[in-house]
Amino acid sequence: MITSATANAISGTATYKAPVPGFPDNVVEVFIAGDTSCLTAGVQGKTYLDQAIVNPDGTWSVSGNFPTGVALTATVTNPTACPIPCLLYADFGFNILTGTTVQFTDMTIGGTPTSWEWDFGDGTMYSGQVPPVHVYDDYISYHVTLTVSLIDANGEVCTSMIEKDIDLNCPLSAAYSQYQDADYYDLIYFYDQSSGNPDTWAWDFDDPDSGPDNYSDEAEPYHIFTYPGTYNVCLDVSVLINGVSCEDYICQDVVIEDPCETLVADFIATPIGGHCVVAFEDNSLGGPTAWFWDFGVPGISSDTSILQNPSYAFPGFSASYVCLTVYTDAPYCEKTTCQWVNPYCDLYITDNDSIATPSGSKASSAYLPPANAVTSDFSPVFCIGVADTTSVSICENETYPFYGNLLTSSGTYDTVFVASNGCDSTIVLILTVNPLPVVDLSGDLDICSGQTTLLTASGGVSYLWNTMESTVSITVGTAGIYSFVATDINGCTNSISATITVIDTPTADAPADVVACDSYTLPALGTGNYFTGSGGTGLPLSAGDAIASTQTIYVYAETGTTPNCTDENSFTVTINATPSADAPADVAACDTVIRCLPWARATILRVQAVPVRRSVPAMQLPVHKPCVRRDKYNT
Repeated sequence: MITSATANAISGTATYKAPVPGFPDNVVEVFIAGDTSCLTAGVQGKTYLDQAIVNPDGTWSVSGNFPTGVALTATVTNPTACPIPCLLYADFGFNILTGTTVQFTDMTIGGTPTSWEWDFGDGTMYSGQVPPVHVYDDYISYHVTLTVSLIDANGEVCTSMIEKDIDLNCPLSAAYSQYQDADYYDLIYFYDQSSGNPDTWAWDFDDPDSGPDNYSDEAEPYHIFTYPGTYNVCLDVSVLINGVSCEDYICQDVVIEDPCETLVADFIATPIGGHCVVAFEDNSLGGPTAWFWDFGVPGISSDTSILQNPSYAFPGFSASYVCLTVYTDAPYCEKTTCQWVNPYCDLYITDNDSIATPSGSKASSAYLPPANAVTSDFSPVFCIGVADTTSVSICENETYPFYGNLLTSSGTYDTVFVASNGCDSTIVLILTVNPLPVVDLSGDLDICSGQTTLLTASGGVSYLWNTMESTVSITVGTAGIYSFVATDINGCTNSISATITVIDTPTADAPADVVACDSYTLPALGTGNYFTGSGGTGLPLSAGDAIASTQTIYVYAETGTTPNCTDENSFTVTINATPSADAPADVAACDTVIRCLPWARATILRVQAVPVRRSVPAMQLPVHKPCVRRDKYNT
């Protein structure tokens, strides 16, 4: 029975038995309760504790490192002495001193190791019980291993290992806020709100069409977004701590909504009095708060107005291209619309006109322009026998108003009317309708992921892409619709668009190099197919094929589309032949061993027998029976 059990010693009493021949005397085996003896079941793993010899006075004891708090049992079995198990348990603690600096401490129990091997998880090793303070290169998780060993009571090497993950967390935490400018909806201000005192900032506004402005290294930048939409804006912050870069990032969606979408510019033009005076009425939507009119009369300083509903006296018969721009504030918005306006006025002759000899009953009378016209540009008008001729060019998709008609075709048009002064007047219009430019967009419209394509415009003399680039060609690498507006030498415009499709390139499997004996069976692939040549050339191979010679095998993946997006990896299979060991036949011999020599004729052999101490008579070996002997013994 057990009379005392501590972590370091166990003792008790047992009946001393007479020795049993062939077995050690009075062996006591100590187990955790419930285990069986070493004699019948072998050493019971780590539940078998130790063994002792019963003294003639019936006492026994054993020292070591033992578990506490568990029931124990002691049995006198007198078996062959069981091996004493190794109770070595590797363990270590660690303390993160600062940043990436860590102190490790050996906490192994169950014995005193003679060897400590540390693997710090970053490629650094150390041998010894007390490793120096270790400095890691980055703020990540490291897998640390300690292996300890000693020579146990059985004279064998006892080894124990423990593994732990060490998480080094960067003290930085990225964060930012943003707000929209009060006047410009697409202008956003950003503010870094990261904790941990970063000293480096890297912003990505997810707006590649903004060019270099898509990035910033300022702590509080601003960005003007190209289009309304949702942008995933990312901030990457970093700081050096004890020479190690600490980094964190955050990405948030920033929504850009166009508050000007409801603002629509529009107006109505009404000629009044036949005296080149037109009344303009604002018909805009969206509640504009300011207006700017451009009446399209070059060379006259007073051809603009900021009234909401102005009237304007035009200086001649020709139609003018009138534009209205409307504005709102909070937020600031502006929209513009333009249209041709025909003033429907009586005939006036400017200072630059040649005036024929006046004639008619009312030749002495003159008709002056309205009071709000710029009189310095006009002269009194008398009845004259000449026509006023105007040449106008428009584009194919435009119309030109001419005294109640909207003209769309090239030609010469005229109208005759009697002016208020009684003179007959003829208005002649020479209208040229220029065709729209024939535009084309060329380039590869389907590309593989990671590639770019060059889109080229043609048909005009200048171009404006929806990416806000004005070059003939642009390089793109993302899926989407790309278009441009081309302008020709006549100022006519036309547009065309194309859709770029990005095909995902497959990622071929990348098996590791293989060394095998005699042959290697190809395993199944996730992505790709086996070939003996690069680029899908050579012989195709299949999973399950046996490779019997050293060679390079290629894993080739493709989409089979146009273009064909491909990926490839290779690995080497090295085949080593298995050697054939000699295989002698089994031999049975009785005391004397005879070596049979391949003589061509009979040979006399003298053989020494063991253990008989006498000479063996000479033997005659027949030629055809080299392994048969004839012995003669004297009795």
